Parts: sequence; structure tokens; C-alpha cells
Amino acid sequence: MTATLTRPPLSDRDDRRNRLDNVYWVDDPSEGNPPPNANVVLSLTNVSRMFGIGWLRLLSYEMLGLTRRRYRNGSLRVYGWADCERIALIIKTQRAGLSLKEIMPILRATNGNTQVAVRRRALARCMRLIDKLETRRRFLDNAVNELQHVCALLAAESSDHDRANGRR
Repeated sequence: MTATLTRPPLSDRDDRRNRLDNVYWVDDPSEGNPPPNANVVLSLTNVSRMFGIGWLRLLSYEMLGLTRRRYRNGSLRVYGWADCERIALIIKTQRAGLSLKEIMPILRATNGNTQVAVRRRALARCMRLIDKLETRRRFLDNAVNELQHVCALLAAESSDHDRANGRR
């Protein structure tokens, strides 16, 4: 099963946060059909807008060897969908609190690298990062549960106070 990237509209009026929140992976039930809006030219400007990140940031990914505008649309160098998926992975992992330095070896190992040792090190790092994020998730879940408990207590105290003072 392949994965495609679902992306938000390219409107400049969209709030940047909304664009970032809409970066996600979906399983592609179409078995290889082009992704939605496949007619969008994946230029530096369009990809920058699509992900709500600056074009300099995209260029830095290229300079680090993480993405590459390999294709041409006339004289314009454009990204491929695989690069957009890598950009989505970078954004999601950074939003989860991982640094680019932490995920770079994994991205480089998936860059067609056939060296077994490199792939094994990347797999080990990937598993460590998953453990790190799962630990972080447990801490966040505990904090959310505590805050929900405090909110319930505050709500109950507020309603008791309102009833005592004759308010609804």
C-alpha cells in the first residue's frame, strides 16, 4: 500500500497554522493513481505555500541533501511527490519535538542508500525516537488527565458557589 500526501489549498489567505495542521498522511486506496491536485506544479513557491514554511527553509533541506528538485517543468526546477512526503515527515517530527539533527540520519538512509550498516543504524535510531515520543506522549497524557480533573473540580466548585448565591 502506498501513501500520498493530502495538502491544503494554496491560498495566501489561509492561516499558516491551519496549513500546518492539515499536513498528514493517508493510505492511498487508489493503488497508484496520482495524488489529489496532481496538476499543481510543485515549484519552490508552491511547495512553500503548501506546507506553510519559508522557501529558505526548503532550500536548506536541499542544501542538506534531504530533498531535491529533480524534475523540470519547462525551465522551472520542481519537486517530486516523494520530496513532498519527506518534507511532511520533517514538519511532523519537528512539530512533535524532534530536531532535524535527530531525524537526518533516518532521512539520509532512506535516500536510496544500499549500505546495510547505514540502514541498520537508521533503523535503531528510528526505534529510539519512537520510544522517546511514546514516553513524551505518556507524560502529556498524564498532564492532560490532571488538568481535566482540576477543570472538573473547578466547574463543580463554581456551580456550588453559584447555587449558594442564587445564580444559575
